Amino acid sequence: MSDHISPTDTFEEVLDSGRSELSAARSEYDALEQTEEVPSALVEAISDLERELEELDQTLNVGDEDLKLARETVQRVGVLTDVFGALRERQRTIVEADISRIEHHVSGIVTLARDHDVDTHIPQDLETIERQNSMLAALVDKGRHEKVLTNDRVTPGEVDAAIRRVNAELTTQVSDGHRAETYESITEALLDKIHEMLGSLDEENPERTAFSSDLGFVKSLLESTDDTDDAGAAQTVHTALEGALMLHYAVARTLANQRVAVALADTVTDSELSVDCNVDQCVADGDAETLIGAITDAVDTEVELSTSERLRQLLNEHDGSVLRTAQATDFDVATILDHLEQLYNDGQIADLEVTFDQ
Repeated sequence: MSDHISPTDTFEEVLDSGRSELSAARSEYDALEQTEEVPSALVEAISDLERELEELDQTLNVGDEDLKLARETVQRVGVLTDVFGALRERQRTIVEADISRIEHHVSGIVTLARDHDVDTHIPQDLETIERQNSMLAALVDKGRHEKVLTNDRVTPGEVDAAIRRVNAELTTQVSDGHRAETYESITEALLDKIHEMLGSLDEENPERTAFSSDLGFVKSLLESTDDTDDAGAAQTVHTALEGALMLHYAVARTLANQRVAVALADTVTDSELSVDCNVDQCVADGDAETLIGAITDAVDTEVELSTSERLRQLLNEHDGSVLRTAQATDFDVATILDHLEQLYNDGQIADLEVTFDQ
C-alpha cells in the first residue's frame, strides 16, 4: 500500500490548517475588540484572507502553483494570528499590572483601617472592596483578562475609587504617623515593581530613562519627611504614593508595547515578511505601533497580489474570458476588471480583447 499523498490531499490539508489559523485569529480579535481599538485594516484582513481561502477551495485541478499560493495564503493567516496574539499579550500585560497595582493599594489601606478603631460603616466597605478585588484577580488567574474590563459587576476603576474613598475617611480617624507609614510601605512596593518593569525593557529603549526625573521626585518626597511633623509627613508621603501609582500605570503600558514589538519582530523574522520599517529599531524603541502598521500594510499588499495572481490563473483556465471566469467563481465582473488593469500594467498579461455580441 502506497503512502504517497496526492497534491490534492496536500492542498486540502494546507487549506484546513489555514481555516484553523483563521478561526484562532477571529477568537483573538473577539477578545480584543471589546476593549481595544483594533486597526480597521487588521479586521478587514480577516475577511480578505477568508475569501482568499474560499477562492482557493474552488480549485479543481491542483497544480504546483495552486499549492504554492495556498501555502503563501496560510502563512499570511499565521502572521495575522500572531499580530492579534501580540495585541492580546499587550492587553494581558496591562490588565495584570493594573490589578497588581490596585491590590497593593487595597491591601495597604485595608490593613491600616483594620488595625485601628474606625467608623462602623467602613468595615462593610472594606469587605465589599476585598470581594470585588478578589473577583478581578480570579478573572486574571483564569486568563479572562478582557472580562476584567467588560464584566458588569465590577471594574478596576470602581475598586480604585472605592479604596480612595475609604482612605479619605481615614484621614480623620487614623493618626498621621500611622497613615504616613502605610503610604510609604505601599509606595516602596510600587517602586520595586516599577524598577522591575523598567529593567525588562530593551537596553536601548529610551523609556528606560524617561521616567528617571519623576522617579527621583517620588523618592525625594519619601526622604524629605525627617524634618517635618506627622501631619506634614503624611501629606508628603501621600503625594509620593500618588506619583508612584501614576508611574506604575505609565510604565506598565510601556512594558506592554515593548513585548508587542518583540513578538511582532519574531513574526516578521519567522515569516520572512517584507515590511517597510526598521524592525530592529522598533524593538529597541519599544515602538509597537510602527510595526503593527508595517505588518498590516505588508499583509494587505500580499493579499492583493495573491488575488491578482489567482485571477490570472483563473483567466488562463477560462481562455481569458472574464464572463466565464465570473460565472465559474465567486469573483464578480467588476472585481476582475479592477485586477485586470493591475495585471496589464504589471506586464503579466500581454493584451486585452473585447468581444461584441452579434
